[in-house]
Amino acid sequence: MERIGIEDFCEDIVAKAQRGRGLADEALAEAAGVDVEEIRRVKTGNCSDEEILRRIAGPLGLDAAKLVQAA
Repeated sequence: MERIGIEDFCEDIVAKAQRGRGLADEALAEAAGVDVEEIRRVKTGNCSDEEILRRIAGPLGLDAAKLVQAA
């Protein structure tokens, strides 16, 4: 039987990790040193800024390179 991969988009990964850590957008933005609007952009699917993704990966406990690759 063929396995079907589970796909997660960058915004899904970020939102799930954020929920798991119990971080509000403002708290994540502060921990990552980015503007809260950047967090909201990522969560709505705008994952094009690699630097933002790398900065938010740490506070979320995510591997930055894999998060960028998922984008």
